[in-house]
Amino acid sequence: MLTVYLGLSLLFLILCFLSLRFPAGSPHEHRARRFMAIFLGVQSAWYLAFYATLATSGENRLYPTLQDGLGFLSYTLTVPMFHAFANRATPSYNWWIMAGTLILAVPVTVAVPSYIDKLHIGNLATIAIMAVNIKAIGTYMRVTNNVAASILWYLVLLFASLLCLRSLALFVDPGVAVWNESFLSFLLPLMSLSVTILILASVGLTAQQSLIRLALRDQLTGLRNRHALMEDYQSFISRLSRSGNAFALLVCDIDHFKLVNDKYTHEAGDKVLKAFAQRLNRVLREEDIAARVGGEEFVLLVSDASPQILARICERLLEEVRSMAFPDISPDLVITTSIGAVLVDDENIKFESAFRAADEQLYAVKAGGRDAFALSRSQIENSQG
Repeated sequence: MLTVYLGLSLLFLILCFLSLRFPAGSPHEHRARRFMAIFLGVQSAWYLAFYATLATSGENRLYPTLQDGLGFLSYTLTVPMFHAFANRATPSYNWWIMAGTLILAVPVTVAVPSYIDKLHIGNLATIAIMAVNIKAIGTYMRVTNNVAASILWYLVLLFASLLCLRSLALFVDPGVAVWNESFLSFLLPLMSLSVTILILASVGLTAQQSLIRLALRDQLTGLRNRHALMEDYQSFISRLSRSGNAFALLVCDIDHFKLVNDKYTHEAGDKVLKAFAQRLNRVLREEDIAARVGGEEFVLLVSDASPQILARICERLLEEVRSMAFPDISPDLVITTSIGAVLVDDENIKFESAFRAADEQLYAVKAGGRDAFALSRSQIENSQG
């Protein structure tokens, strides 16, 4: 068993150094990776303390005390870590619970002479820290929505339930305290190892999901890019084949956008593009899609569309764009948009055909003076022929 603990300590130390080598993206992710590295380092020290406790047969009380303190410290670090990975700030009451837990777990436990009382206080502190972890993992699970996070949540809930049963058994019959040694020497390391494996798996899946999201997003506006739009179009076609409800494809761009870049610089143009993307998201429903496919060209997919629904959406978008103001660029800067739209009611219509038909409507609007929309369905049928 001593060799196992020494090997686990070395393994966690290696994982600590490896976690520091992975690049982090956002400030939240950078903070989360830092917490994870500290957690793995503390876990390494915790296994080393286990090794020292067993090697000295528990005669030196420093090692068991150090072991308890490191164990509690490692699982207080996971709380802000999970919140950071979920891109959330750790609630202030969590810090108070964790501080109280550490005070209970180490100074109070050491000061209490009775072994049974030590166990009761230690159990209370452990249950408190597990409860906070369960809530933090729940937040992380809802944001990431990956299977490793879900398994981790249920596993920690299982360990918390076992700990509650252990505490109840100690209250009913203090004679079962001998089981405590088995719990400490087997269940706690097993919990630590399994939780850590799931943390690493979940973080890996989250990083993979982040990379996929980045690959499908326009870096400036945060909207879907052309590649993602092609996949979204196929999803809308599949939905059309199942429900029979038509959807719409809209092509819109910012009128005279080149003049904005030329007159106010490209930095000002980027601000206009970001603001325009925000107005698109404000107008569209949750099930609709907005994508940036070119410099100032955007494509929208509107589900369950009809000419009446499209007219309302287009009118509202035109009004939203007209109302945009840029006092930091120029009080005189007025932005408008032109929109070409087509209804897609046949699952055999390809993206290129729908896009071309909408683009033709867009050019018709531009030829007619801009700051308006046009809708046609027949042009898709003509372009198919």
